[in-house]
Amino acid sequence: MREAVRLFGGQRALSVDASEVSRQDLGEILSRFGFQVECADNLDAARNLLSRGEEAGAPFAVVFADWRASAPDMPAQVMLLKREHGLASPPPVLMTTAVGRAELPASLEELEIYSLLPKPINESLGFDPLMNTLGMQKEGSEFETRGKAFAAAQLAGVRFLLVEENIVNQLIAGETRES
Repeated sequence: MREAVRLFGGQRALSVDASEVSRQDLGEILSRFGFQVECADNLDAARNLLSRGEEAGAPFAVVFADWRASAPDMPAQVMLLKREHGLASPPPVLMTTAVGRAELPASLEELEIYSLLPKPINESLGFDPLMNTLGMQKEGSEFETRGKAFAAAQLAGVRFLLVEENIVNQLIAGETRES
């Protein structure tokens, strides 16, 4: 967690969700990552916060928006959010949803969203998309290199038994073990 605070500390994040519980839960997770978090219950309020942040010289680094936060015209609203007039560089939008991907409208595929995360979101589920979205998980980065070295040290000499009857799964497991 200290690593997340070091990486994200001081940056601003916006949680947009019609559900107060979901907004607060995500806000707490983002706060533990070191973000300064603001919440909005709809995309109109989110656009106002984004504009005010830009005007104050404190733009948001990332926006988490529930796909139902503005109901029927969500695709149009997200495009407005990303292209908000007056924003020097609109923050990346990560969408959250409580429904399966198959139940989402086809128009969501056209949006330039960075990630689609299932609810409920927890720290593990939110961390990797944040790293990727904010460009912090590049091949050979200090974070990735130290993570691999730590994992390798933790697993050195460990023996395990894998029982799998499916030959494809056996091959995948073998390749995973060797990497």
